[in-house]
Amino acid sequence: PEWVKNARIFLETGPQSVEWSGVVDKWGVCEKLLDYPSATSRRHWVGKTKRPFAVGQWMQEGKHYERIPQLGNLAGFGDAYRRWWTSFQPGWRSDSEHAWPLKRDGDDQTFENLAKGGLNGLLIFLIPLVWW
Repeated sequence: PEWVKNARIFLETGPQSVEWSGVVDKWGVCEKLLDYPSATSRRHWVGKTKRPFAVGQWMQEGKHYERIPQLGNLAGFGDAYRRWWTSFQPGWRSDSEHAWPLKRDGDDQTFENLAKGGLNGLLIFLIPLVWW
């Protein structure tokens, strides 16, 4: 879909590293596996809980990739982003919202609640990483 192409073009303006390219590629695979959900599919929306103000502002203003919001203090933005990301994780990944880094291996546990595709899904977590 066109929105995937546009999102990929934007994400590719992020860090020029093998790791970031891998993240972008894996995001593309996730979208394909989820069958490119519509932006109106509420079950694919990520929650607003603890979302940084700049992200919400950018979304309310139409999600224009070329309009990067003011992030304010970068350390503060980073802390807010981490709290937001952590709040969206499966419970087995951490014992508290302050735990960092998050657990990566949960034996038989899943990341099912992270299976959010579309314009309002996991992409919303990746876009601020390009800004930052």
